[in-house]
Amino acid sequence: MSVSGYVVPDDLEQSVVRLMQLVLLGIAAYGVYTVTPGMVFNGLVPLAITLVPGYLREDRDVSVETGLTFLITAAVLVHAVGSLGPYKQYGWYDQVAHGLSGVVVALTGYAFVRAADLHSEDIHLPRRFVQVYVVLAILAFGVVWEVLEYGSSVVAEQLGMGDVLIQFGWEDIVLDLLFDLVGGVVVALVGARYFSETPADIAEEMDEEG
Repeated sequence: MSVSGYVVPDDLEQSVVRLMQLVLLGIAAYGVYTVTPGMVFNGLVPLAITLVPGYLREDRDVSVETGLTFLITAAVLVHAVGSLGPYKQYGWYDQVAHGLSGVVVALTGYAFVRAADLHSEDIHLPRRFVQVYVVLAILAFGVVWEVLEYGSSVVAEQLGMGDVLIQFGWEDIVLDLLFDLVGGVVVALVGARYFSETPADIAEEMDEEG
């Protein structure tokens, strides 16, 4: 990953990723200590998500670029930290989290559709089609996420426990989806051109498995 023309070393990014994973583990441990199921959930589930790139590298021979691993870990960490209080204290925090997650989900969707394009000679996906696909994919994900947030709130209320996923009403839903869309548009317009190694490796894995 580069910042203002400076290329950040992969080992530095990996060290930061490990640090963020330790923070997630700490959140889960504190949730166990305070008997707060929602905090345990918000620590362990994001932590599990951050382990997926490592699984793909070790077991599937798919090189997930370090920058993407960093973005995935940062996105889930922002959500996990938000559940500790910032979501309720700062109105803008939720939207920033959704914008960051939108970028990650859009890049993931792009990786697989680009891999399908590279995998088959019978498939040719025009750049404009891929851009539209990325935007629609992030909107679909955003809607599913909002449904999960609402469902978790209902279940938590029935069980008499704290919210696992926090939702603040219809205005919040609209803003969340808007920032999801912003993340998708950013990837569709400029992000995907800097992200090529992972789609190529996925396509190679598809070739090997027939």
